[in-house]
Amino acid sequence: MLKITDNIEYLTSSNEPLSADVYVIRGAKNNYIIDTGSNDEAYKIIEGIKNKIIIITHFHADHIGNLSRIEIPDDKIYVGNYTRKYCKRGTEILDSITIEDGANIRISAIPSSHAKGSLAITVDNKWLFLGDSFYCSAKGYNVSLLHDEIEFLKNEPFEYAI
Repeated sequence: MLKITDNIEYLTSSNEPLSADVYVIRGAKNNYIIDTGSNDEAYKIIEGIKNKIIIITHFHADHIGNLSRIEIPDDKIYVGNYTRKYCKRGTEILDSITIEDGANIRISAIPSSHAKGSLAITVDNKWLFLGDSFYCSAKGYNVSLLHDEIEFLKNEPFEYAI
């Protein structure tokens, strides 16, 4: 795991197999994992983390692949509405929730041309985790959704977007 701050670490993505970055935010009581990736290295790291809460940015396999391998109750998983329909697990976030746990963690639904039901995560009003929100879909950008996403970002306090 690579360190961003004293309480934020990450495992970089891989191509074989395709696996997204996996982030860990260390709270006072819980450890918040953003995306599970899909490779064995990510799975082993996640399995070794105690008091975990998983936040899935969107339903694509490289972000959610290991979720089916991890034994964790649904109330410890946060997902967007489309991800909930896809994987049949987790607590659905339709707007925004804030968790205070030694860090201020806000999980928000974000409009995205890349994937329906995407989530963005803001930590301490400084770090913004977007998953693949700004990647276009195979069909390109939906201009209306892109506009809505830009409006979301204008109202979100952050210094660094990841």
